[in-house]
Amino acid sequence: MMRQFAFLPAIVLALGSAAAQEPAVPLPVPRPPLPEVKPADEIRQEAAQAGNKSTAPEGVKSEEMTQGEETPDGENTKAEAVILPPVPQKKPAAPRPVNPETGAGSPSPLPAPAKIPVQAKPAFTLEGAKACEQALRKLNVAFTVEKPIKGPGHCGWPRPLKVTSLSRQIKVRGDIKLRCEVVHALARWSKETVVPSAILHLKEKPTAIEISTSYQCRRRNNARNGKLSEHAFANGVDMMAVRLESGKRIPVIDRRGSAEAERAFQAAIRGGSCAYFTTVLGPVTNASHADHFHLDLAIRRGGYRLCQ
Repeated sequence: MMRQFAFLPAIVLALGSAAAQEPAVPLPVPRPPLPEVKPADEIRQEAAQAGNKSTAPEGVKSEEMTQGEETPDGENTKAEAVILPPVPQKKPAAPRPVNPETGAGSPSPLPAPAKIPVQAKPAFTLEGAKACEQALRKLNVAFTVEKPIKGPGHCGWPRPLKVTSLSRQIKVRGDIKLRCEVVHALARWSKETVVPSAILHLKEKPTAIEISTSYQCRRRNNARNGKLSEHAFANGVDMMAVRLESGKRIPVIDRRGSAEAERAFQAAIRGGSCAYFTTVLGPVTNASHADHFHLDLAIRRGGYRLCQ
């Protein structure tokens, strides 16, 4: 019997030496247990209970703790009251100024509107006036220098001109007094627009231009109030009609709907005048200009022109 198990010690030693020669295999690191998943109702209940507890910061006792609270050691002690720093208060808004007419606290009245500046006259220099007069002589304009017109009020002009013709061919009918720049615009307009338009549409040359109003101290459209007219500065002129070689008179009237050549002629000289004057008013503008063209050199911001 003993002989049958005599080989066991040798087998055990052989297995032990073989195990010692094999490398050690590391054991797996144990993972932390997963947190327990609580039901939703239980989570909401715990959150509600936590909200009822004091949220005072660490080291600061709440009002409930000042009345007595059981400590972890089981002792019921009364904590000392801690005085919190005062919360800064916003400064009240300044009271509105008192308006004696509408009562205390009412909004202040709006500021008074700025005063309207006095209407400006066209600029004048003696050197500029004499240079303009020299340009008129080159155009063969017949004129004489008149005495200064002074007032009343802001009306007047320092060096008005009395004009009898705008060229050797175009006479001026009417006693007119204008500043030189307006006469110069009239002379160029008659030479470069009126004469060729009459030849084109009426087959005749013009011989005269009728003027009704030049200098006149009054307000716009003869109104009782408002700004002064450019006539008050000798800066505007009212043209009534054109005379032809045949003696025919072409008046300025409302010619809308007409098929006559006079309509084309009037439209041509009206449109052409916008290149020489800053204001052009006529029969299609309003009733005040139903029988004439008002032409002036009013100064506006940005060089704006009014052509109607």
